[in-house]
Amino acid sequence: PGGLMTSRGCPARCTFCANHVTGRVFRWRSAADVVAELVALRTRHGVGHFSFWDDAFTANRPRLEALCDAITAEPALSGVTWGCITPANMVRPRDLARMAAAGCTSINFGIESGDPGVLADIQKGQRPEQVLEAVRAAKAEGMQTIVNLMFGFPTEDLDALERTGAFMAGLADVTDYFNTRGVLVPFPGTAIYDQH
Repeated sequence: PGGLMTSRGCPARCTFCANHVTGRVFRWRSAADVVAELVALRTRHGVGHFSFWDDAFTANRPRLEALCDAITAEPALSGVTWGCITPANMVRPRDLARMAAAGCTSINFGIESGDPGVLADIQKGQRPEQVLEAVRAAKAEGMQTIVNLMFGFPTEDLDALERTGAFMAGLADVTDYFNTRGVLVPFPGTAIYDQH
C-alpha cells in the first residue's frame, strides 16, 4: 500500500513538466537509507510490494545499481517486489535485468507521444525506437509494462496523432497497460505555458 520516494527531481527538460517544484537537479537517497525504510515497512507492517514514485527512478545508473544490489543483499527483503516510473530513454536492457533480479515486477514508462516531431518539440529527449527497445526489454524480463501517453500538445496535428496511434499498435504486443488519460495542462512556470 502506498509508495515511497527514493529521489527527487529529474534531469530531463520536458517543456510541459512542472518538476520545477522538485527541481531539475536529480537528488537521491543512499541505497542504505532506502533499504532501511523498506526493511522497516516489511518487518513492522508486512509490506511485500513497494511502489517507487520517483519521476525518474533510473536517471542515475550508479545509484540504480547500488540500490538494486542493496535490495538483493538484504535477507529481510527476500521475495519483496516493487515497481517504478522512468522515462524510456533513461533505462537500458542491462539495467532492466538487474532491476528484475532485485524484485522489480513493473515499470511505468513516460513516453508522451509516438511522433518524433512532437517529442522534439516538447524536448522529451527520446525517440520512438528507444521507447520500443526499452518496453520490449522490460517485457523480456517478465515485467508488467505501463505506457503513459499525453495528448493536446500545441504542435500535435492529426498526422502526429495518427503516428502515435501507429506507434501504440507497434507496442501493443509488449504493453500491458496504455495509460492514455494524459491531456496537456500548461502549468504556470513551465516552458510550454510561457510559449502559449
